Amino acid sequence: MAIGPDSDISGTLTNGTAFTSSYPTGIQDPQSTVGPAEIRSLARRLPSNVTLVVSPVRGSVPAATEGRLIIYVGATDADFEKVRPLLTVLGTPHHVGGPGAGAETKVVVNLTLGVTMAAPSGPTSSPAPTRPTSS
Repeated sequence: MAIGPDSDISGTLTNGTAFTSSYPTGIQDPQSTVGPAEIRSLARRLPSNVTLVVSPVRGSVPAATEGRLIIYVGATDADFEKVRPLLTVLGTPHHVGGPGAGAETKVVVNLTLGVTMAAPSGPTSSPAPTRPTSS
């Protein structure tokens, strides 16, 4: 299930409508890039019979349609095993830690990508100045 920004995820998952359209096991899996604080807050507010697995992805529509997404799954070992077959259709799921770790990993990936894109592509220093010759 993919949901928009932090402001959308909380209302979508806690209003009860998402629980009928997600995994039949009572697991909710927002695949959006959502901040770790929002994920922790959301997990505390879900009904006790619902488990939150967060699996944000690296890639977009072409990668998803070709089953090539990189998926960062934050879940218990047992919950990861439950969702792995479903996520494998979209790409390669990586179990990066317990609940919330998927969101944290995606933040690190995005920061690293941003720094890499902002880095200069050529030399960062100017060439040494030339000295005028005396005549």
